[in-house]
Amino acid sequence: MPKSGKSAGWSKKWCWNALGLVLVFAAGLTFAIYQQGQRIPPLSLNTLNGQAITVPAEGLTWVNFWSVSCPPCMEEMPYLDTLHEEYQGRARVVGISAYYDPPDAIIAMRDRLKLHNMPLALDINGVAAQQFPNNDVVPTHYLLDEKGDILLSFQGTLSEARIRAALEQHL
Repeated sequence: MPKSGKSAGWSKKWCWNALGLVLVFAAGLTFAIYQQGQRIPPLSLNTLNGQAITVPAEGLTWVNFWSVSCPPCMEEMPYLDTLHEEYQGRARVVGISAYYDPPDAIIAMRDRLKLHNMPLALDINGVAAQQFPNNDVVPTHYLLDEKGDILLSFQGTLSEARIRAALEQHL
């Protein structure tokens, strides 16, 4: 049955309105994605070894926010430690502990997991956590360039292969 002229006009107008809405949504989404290219100001943090480190550093910095009470974090820590050693001179991997984790618990975890390479930074006052966006779960990962621009961010557990691929992509 053919559509009446009025009905066909309404349908055409509805399609144009829907298309306009989709374009506005896509433009907004694109804007939101570009806004994620946030820059982290230089942070000075103390490590378990008593050394001060700066994030970001020269080259790439992989930042992992973690907690001793997070089982997935404990699974990631050994291969993050290995990746720090493997990428030395090209990229640095830094673990930043949750502000609520006491240093003695972090030391016990480091010794239990035999972590010897990666700097484990303390965020006792939560300053680092406040500087990074969307940092409300652990583990959360960020890849920074030397200016502090966030190149990638991930919430949740990542495999060693996925981290390695992300690092290789930006080297």
